[in-house]
Amino acid sequence: MERPKNAEVKAVHFEGEKETPVVLDTKAQGEETSVEQVSFDTESFSVFAIVGTTIEKTVLASDGNNYKVTVTCGEDAGVSGRAELNVAEITDGSSRYGKTYEEYVSSTESVLGLAEGSAEYIRLFDIKIVDKDGGWVQIAEGSTVDVKIELSD
Repeated sequence: MERPKNAEVKAVHFEGEKETPVVLDTKAQGEETSVEQVSFDTESFSVFAIVGTTIEKTVLASDGNNYKVTVTCGEDAGVSGRAELNVAEITDGSSRYGKTYEEYVSSTESVLGLAEGSAEYIRLFDIKIVDKDGGWVQIAEGSTVDVKIELSD
């Protein structure tokens, strides 16, 4: 089971048809990016779910490179295991949320304390989590979300 560093993995026990599922005290072991063993204590056998809330998407950017975007949500984020990651590059001449590419670049340079037009390399990505119908999933306030963007070529 692949996972980004620090991803949470939980086990849920379904004891019977009428029982409420129970989240178990779970220990996951493995490398930084993989789970090799999940362990928990139980008093009976039936159905168990192993859950990790991590979603990934690879996007081909205008520079010809593929970027892998990984989002890991804490269990308090309220993100369903059926949610999907929607990633779109914002490129020269395009806009998102009423702001042009050029305005995003200018704002980025300003907040970083750079002279206008001095940033040599900028990639802008619109990243959001959507439900199965394409609606935007709102992350619960105060929850933990880790976003990682890496060159995958």
